[in-house]
Amino acid sequence: MTLTLPARRKFELQAKLKSLRSEIQGWVTRTESDPLRRHHSQVRRIDATLNGLLDSMEKSQQWTQPSDEIVLAKASAWEIRILLAHSIWEVFRSKLGLRSEKFFGDKLAAWDDLAWACYEPALKHFSNSPKEPPLVYLRSTWSPFLRSRDSAFQTEIVAGLDAGDALNDPDYQSTISRLPIPLLGLPRFQVAHLASALLIGHEIGHLVEFDFGLTTTITRAISAAALDFDTDWRSWSSEVFADLYGCLCFGHYFAGALIDLLVAEKNLITTQQPGSGKYPPRALRVEVVASALEDLQLNAQATAVRKSWRDVYGPLHTPSGYADDIPKLVQAIYGQQGMNLAAILRPPSANISAVAQQAAQNRRAELTAQTDARVLFCAARHIYENYSPQDLEGASDLLIEQVVRGYANQFRYRGERVKTKEELEQRLPTLLEQDFASGQALEKELNPESV
Repeated sequence: MTLTLPARRKFELQAKLKSLRSEIQGWVTRTESDPLRRHHSQVRRIDATLNGLLDSMEKSQQWTQPSDEIVLAKASAWEIRILLAHSIWEVFRSKLGLRSEKFFGDKLAAWDDLAWACYEPALKHFSNSPKEPPLVYLRSTWSPFLRSRDSAFQTEIVAGLDAGDALNDPDYQSTISRLPIPLLGLPRFQVAHLASALLIGHEIGHLVEFDFGLTTTITRAISAAALDFDTDWRSWSSEVFADLYGCLCFGHYFAGALIDLLVAEKNLITTQQPGSGKYPPRALRVEVVASALEDLQLNAQATAVRKSWRDVYGPLHTPSGYADDIPKLVQAIYGQQGMNLAAILRPPSANISAVAQQAAQNRRAELTAQTDARVLFCAARHIYENYSPQDLEGASDLLIEQVVRGYANQFRYRGERVKTKEELEQRLPTLLEQDFASGQALEKELNPESV
């Protein structure tokens, strides 16, 4: 029997929807086994949200038993909704797919584990609400950056000719912001330079601020510190908080990675003054992280950080008066009278130099005892700063292998390791119900009359 034009149109839409379901189900299955188990709960939660987004359309009588007139009237709205779901999924599918490439697979798994290790302490402390640690991916940026759940993803979307209006619509951005997984973009060159990966700590600091609604708390803590340059510090509060969070993740190894990033020609460094931007002057940022190390009782390391900078630029050119504010600023974030952030996260206490030596000397059997991603990445940084570039090159694969091995064969629940799928299934239902409800709310917000 020859299909009518409306029947063909409906069949086409069903095929597009079926292809989305099939692809996501394929990823659900793939993430049930190594090496992708880390991402099983993430895929399940995206799926639940998209199911909620499509729910009222799929259950409506207009969709299940449409007349020709209904198909002609609703086909365009249905297609936009289906393509919207496809496009949301594509944002994540392309990142997950990169993990299937041999060159990137283990490296991205290690970066995921590092990001989750930095995020989990704050997740446990600040939030009982459903959150997921970030999904790391690679892009051509010069430094790491985070797209939080409150950020637009428009540059991540390649709009089709017929879907451009939907993808550029503010409602689409509202949908993206509600999804439970942020994305953490890293420069592609970082897969070849393990020592710079510690900048992840700064980006996780941004994520912690946004995910747990800490912006007002941070600003109030800074205001309560009675700083001489209160207005400037509050304007820089997000970046200062992220730097201080990075120091808690990795101690002086983060400071080393940060000052590498801040390198610029001498005249800029020595003449830079506070301005209207979101960052403090570079020399001021160096003094902030050095003061943070002192607050953490890492005085020798603070001295070494300052010396590394001064050996190139001379004495730290901190604008007059600002240096006196810095210890009070650090206490506002770390101290008991402030946010008390140092009570929930501290730099690794392991003997990093010993781990670094094991890796540099290829003492694989001894290294297997260490499974903490933060320790292993700090060891990479230690080799970089204290050994030769060739030593780091030789140790990088071994360190990445050990990070991945330490976190392998386990599922995740909000970043926490879960050994069996059965245990995960006991924990997930509440989150999946919330994600489904979020998708339903988004559908109504987008266009309640579309179905």
